[in-house]
Amino acid sequence: MKINWFSPLPPARTDIGHYTARIVSALSRRAEITLWACQDDWDSSLEQYATIRRWSGDAWTDLNRADLTFYHIGNNRLFHQAIWETSRRHPGVVVLHDLRLQHLFLGIYLDIQGQRDAYERVMTDYYGHAGRRAARQFFAGELNAEALAERWPLTEHALEGACAVLVHTHDALETLAASNRWPVGCLPLPYPSSLTPPLPRPCDPSAPRRLIVFGYLGANRQLDKLLQALAGLPERLRLQLDIYGQLDQPDRVRAQIRALGLGGIVNLHGFVSESELDRALDHADLAVNLRYPSMGEASGSQLRIWDHALPSLVTRTGWYATLPETTVAFVRPEHEVADIQQHLRQLLIDPEHFASLGCNGRRRLQAQHAPDQYAEALCRFIPVAQNHRRIGLLDPLIARLRHESVAFPQPFRPNDWRRLAGELNTLVGMPAPPP
Repeated sequence: MKINWFSPLPPARTDIGHYTARIVSALSRRAEITLWACQDDWDSSLEQYATIRRWSGDAWTDLNRADLTFYHIGNNRLFHQAIWETSRRHPGVVVLHDLRLQHLFLGIYLDIQGQRDAYERVMTDYYGHAGRRAARQFFAGELNAEALAERWPLTEHALEGACAVLVHTHDALETLAASNRWPVGCLPLPYPSSLTPPLPRPCDPSAPRRLIVFGYLGANRQLDKLLQALAGLPERLRLQLDIYGQLDQPDRVRAQIRALGLGGIVNLHGFVSESELDRALDHADLAVNLRYPSMGEASGSQLRIWDHALPSLVTRTGWYATLPETTVAFVRPEHEVADIQQHLRQLLIDPEHFASLGCNGRRRLQAQHAPDQYAEALCRFIPVAQNHRRIGLLDPLIARLRHESVAFPQPFRPNDWRRLAGELNTLVGMPAPPP
């Protein structure tokens, strides 16, 4: 079996690249893989599992030599625009890492190309007059991107060329299956658990409890609410917050830290190596992994947190709301400051309770998120997607034949249509129709 796989690759600063790196070894034991990269450099260690080629936009013949193509779509235009554009021209399986994709299309249509009219047409095509009005409200500053994503997600725009869809949450499965347009599969996001469990954390009652936030820190990560909660907590001097990763608005965050008087408590580290981040996770007492609004994603960051047997705070929304209360501590939307403060007080009083959440999370990771299980299930989904792709190829061919048949002097007889259907089936590899 030969597979094309379009995805960002490490060292691209996106967890979708790390997801591909986590799955490619298990997948290579079941299929011959070509990783198509829309970037100039990649981690060369991946080449032991797959052929890696840079996508230049014209290797269509090479794509057609594979049995199926997978396209990984997320919300960052820098990583996913070229992948989405290719998926519209060459049908394949779209793997959605976010269910709501407004941020992707705002980037494609507005950030670089400045095509307000094109964006407005797309919103109108999918959502009618309400979509046009929402686009204009966004242009006028009356709606922000998060509000657009919540009500007008533009998910179907990302799936225009899909012959099938894979998702990682049951919410996404139910949403897409209801439209009955594509075969939809749902697989738990994969993450390889470390073979050796993490060492017990030091428990010096006089030392500050260390909190950690990491990843790609946009507005929905609720960092402002976390800082407000810390600032309003009388016990804040017994806590330290370490922030790792890319901030959407670093100057604004630094200004908020200064304004709240948190300079001695909050440390901004920026992007660091994987090994340095692993050490920080091993020495932390609590991870803060809030998402509101959720873009409908599962969280690779959450799986990494569990791999370190680290307790975490998550927003009770989307995929996170489906997690057992024995594995995470929940923060309610619109009540972030009060709930964060309550959990931080409990952490100071009863750290053993939080330690048990982290251990339970690690057991869940090992039971449900193994890459081998994911790769096996993905390969079982391939024949379903292939059959639907063939059907999709037949539909426009038959429609064109019916349209052009009016030019023939004699109308087609039933046997003529049956013969043509048989030839079309043979062309796309499907069984011939019954006589």
